[in-house]
Amino acid sequence: MSDSIVLPGTYEQTSLIEQWHGVPRSGHSDDISLLASDNNDDRIDYIEGLLFIPGFLLCFYILWAVISLLYACFVSCPTCASSKEMTGRSDIFRLMSRVTFLSCGTVAITFVLLYLALGIPAIENAVESVQEANDDLTVLLNDALETLDDLGTVGAIAIEERDNVDAVLDSFCADSAAAGTIFGFDLTGLTSVYDESLAIMGSFQTDVLPDIREDMETGLDWAENTSDLIEFSDDVFSIIQISCIVILVLVSFLTGALLLDWFGKNPPICRTFMVWVILPVFSVLSLICMILAAIAASVAVVNADFCSGGDAPGSPSESILAILKELDIDVTSYAFLGAVYYTQNCASEYPFPFFEYKDDLDSAYASGESLLNSINAVDDETFSLVCGSDRSEITGLVGDLNNVMNSLQIIVEDVIGDNGVLSCERLSGVYTDAVEETVCRDTMQAWNWTFVVTTCLLACSLLMLTLRPFYKTMPSTSNLEKSAFEGEKEFEGKEVVLGDEDNLNSAPDAQENVEGEKVVRGDEGPP
Repeated sequence: MSDSIVLPGTYEQTSLIEQWHGVPRSGHSDDISLLASDNNDDRIDYIEGLLFIPGFLLCFYILWAVISLLYACFVSCPTCASSKEMTGRSDIFRLMSRVTFLSCGTVAITFVLLYLALGIPAIENAVESVQEANDDLTVLLNDALETLDDLGTVGAIAIEERDNVDAVLDSFCADSAAAGTIFGFDLTGLTSVYDESLAIMGSFQTDVLPDIREDMETGLDWAENTSDLIEFSDDVFSIIQISCIVILVLVSFLTGALLLDWFGKNPPICRTFMVWVILPVFSVLSLICMILAAIAASVAVVNADFCSGGDAPGSPSESILAILKELDIDVTSYAFLGAVYYTQNCASEYPFPFFEYKDDLDSAYASGESLLNSINAVDDETFSLVCGSDRSEITGLVGDLNNVMNSLQIIVEDVIGDNGVLSCERLSGVYTDAVEETVCRDTMQAWNWTFVVTTCLLACSLLMLTLRPFYKTMPSTSNLEKSAFEGEKEFEGKEVVLGDEDNLNSAPDAQENVEGEKVVRGDEGPP
């Protein structure tokens, strides 16, 4: 007998999962079950396949660092003065640099605010949903264990009562065959059927129930491991959230300083603080963004692989079963059969023998009732005369045993009945909500959103740091009131006194705009 059959679900693979599952692996495996393999080479093969995106980000970061250092050296190189001055005098270059810097800051601030306002709440909801589902599963399994304990306790009493019945079942009537003829019913057949049903009932308590309990405890261990994984994900999201807040503050400072410089209102102390405090911290945070982007990408790929198990397009159910096989879980065990049943929408046979046990209890109870009714139909005097004993002993024992079996029937109903602790409705619903809806949709979107934001912040921070030479610790010597970004000075109408050429040459761009200068003679010195 099996539980009510539920048609297989309509789990559909999303395009987001397909894209992340299809990232380049450099020839390595995309089978997530290899992480649970005993073969170290298989685990390494899968992990190496996850390193493509982190490796690309690392190479990109190192390449940028080298180019950025070369550019900074070129800007500050004394032998490249002419090139530097040529660059510095370009209004278009200055404008493009300012606009690029400001655009990067605006984009970074926008993405961080969107992530904090929309992304973080969605991520928190996804994590909470998975945690709640895992908690529900833990509660159900604990309730199931408590029910099994009750079943074991009452079952032990039933076995004890059964032994008491067995002790008198063959002796309460010396000649049961002859007595049956006199009584008008097959007393030997009734006692034989009843004895067989009681024997079957005992085998469940001694052979089946301990195995079910052991597999339930295994399920609890899995739930605890899942809880640890959820806590790890929550910690990663918290680190990302804190990093985003710090980056928001730093980018806001840098963008504000740029605007002040643009309008010539940035004081030297603020400029110094930016150069020696904000920019170094910003450089460290760019490295953190790269690390977080690599982690987000790796976890997103693992998440997509988990939701793409088996043949294309794949499903999380196939991944779970493959992982159990890699863990050497016996495919005939209740743990494996239970995973098949609940993760595939209860389309297979009910994995636990509770229905069979309930049938045995019903049969034993019915046999006991039939024996009691038959014996009670005979008056006391006739029964004592034919069997040579008082029927109250056997009827009392059978009645007590039937009462115990009635309790067992109630407990079994709590397990497999409507909304029972191991019913399809309870556990399959938990799986669907936690895995198919949350892990393979909400959590997948959360990791994708996190990767996009951290990658954007990485790109913006690197570009802003590349333009850092435009922040100078001191303003130009030609005009202390000007911004560090202002390198040009108009000299039209400037009166120059010959003999003070050193002062003239010290000013930036002294070679330009000299039309209209007034030269005062008399201090030229000897020719």
